[in-house]
Amino acid sequence: MIESLRRKLQTSKFRLMVAISLIMITMLIFLWLTSDNPYLLENPTWLFSKPSNEAIIESLPSAKNVNYRPLRSLLQAKRWEDADKETQKALAKALSSDDSYLSLLRAKEIQKIPCTDLLTVDRLWVKFSNGRFGFSVQRQIVERDNELSSPKKIKQSCLSKCPQELFKTLERVRCKRGCESQRIEAEFERIPEKMGRGHLAVGTQFSVGYYPSPIEVISDHKADTYRELAKRATQCHV
Repeated sequence: MIESLRRKLQTSKFRLMVAISLIMITMLIFLWLTSDNPYLLENPTWLFSKPSNEAIIESLPSAKNVNYRPLRSLLQAKRWEDADKETQKALAKALSSDDSYLSLLRAKEIQKIPCTDLLTVDRLWVKFSNGRFGFSVQRQIVERDNELSSPKKIKQSCLSKCPQELFKTLERVRCKRGCESQRIEAEFERIPEKMGRGHLAVGTQFSVGYYPSPIEVISDHKADTYRELAKRATQCHV
């Protein structure tokens, strides 16, 4: 009887281990599929046949049933500023049913934008601006910026050139302040400036990457918003 009970326990343990292994394998396959195919949950059929850019612009797919026809009409008419405002409204609806949601958004919540909607908005902007505007254009600008010297290295390089002599204390203090300013500029101004939105680029509207405008987020800088959007665009293969 004891032997029979022991065998049953061993069988139960074996079945449990097999079940756990199958669950883990299933989860790994799912994670692999979703990482390589970010549209899997939103549009499963895209796994086999992702629509062309022309088809996207025509059908305007949305994971949240957002109506992108007004945005398409504005972009067709080259009404960039109106289209920019409509983009903000559309993204708010894609994230929440509350139109005021974007005013309460934090930068990291940008990762919640459905890939389908991000792709649709991007393809519309790219199409009607002849490749000058769009999230994919901004992503490329951010990626190029990431290849430059980091803000920390810029500051360190600058500090190494500051005078070290004791009798040049005031000079050294001014130099250190200047180095910190260079770091801040590289950290927060360099990317917006490349989009034509930095403090050194006032009036240079319509430069490549100028639209769509960075989403307004709570207590974050434009550079952070651009980085999060670029990160999401990369995840969504935009």
